[in-house]
Amino acid sequence: MTDQVPDNCTILSESYPIWDYSGSGFFSPEEWLDCGLESWSSACWRGYVAQYLVENDQLYLTGLGELKPTDELAFQRARSRLPFLSSSGPPESLRVSVRASGTITIGSFSSWLSIPANPDVIALEFREGILVTPLESILPTLGRWHDERKQQQLEAEAVRLQDLERQRQRDEDRAALARSLLLLSKPILALHPNAVEGSWLNGVCPYCNESGSLRVCKGALVLCRTCYFKRW
Repeated sequence: MTDQVPDNCTILSESYPIWDYSGSGFFSPEEWLDCGLESWSSACWRGYVAQYLVENDQLYLTGLGELKPTDELAFQRARSRLPFLSSSGPPESLRVSVRASGTITIGSFSSWLSIPANPDVIALEFREGILVTPLESILPTLGRWHDERKQQQLEAEAVRLQDLERQRQRDEDRAALARSLLLLSKPILALHPNAVEGSWLNGVCPYCNESGSLRVCKGALVLCRTCYFKRW
């Protein structure tokens, strides 16, 4: 089974994957909706992805994704208590105060992707929805995660630019080769004035210099069977 896409928690304008919960009051379909949710993706077999926000030490639920309840009647009853819910799509502008007591364990984004044996995590403790973990105790780790993520983004951008440059160089080389082959193809085509696109001629391939059948392609280019199907 594909791993479930993790819930996430935004704190100090940065979003982090949630590794674990302990305690009560956090979103749960059975407790909040009185029913289960259908999976809408192999990477979302729970049927939802919860998004939390910590702002001014208060915990908010800000997203769930599209919900497909297993019991529509129970879901409709839940909607009377929780009017932000929608059975037709993701809740719009969701921002619900969550009076949870317990901990949310968050990790750096890269740590969730690699899942190390000793994950780099922070436990955020809440009491009735209020963050009680001192911010100053977690700021160094959050700062380090921010710097690591920035470095990863810079490295990814450098790789992207290198790939673009390699592709540009390949395109230029291919265009230069095409121009050269077109020039070399002219004398061959001059011997076959009635040749059309897709015709097969006899001659020497301007690409590999092997004698044999040549195919007319791209209007004014001739290539042997091997070069046409494998190289060009």
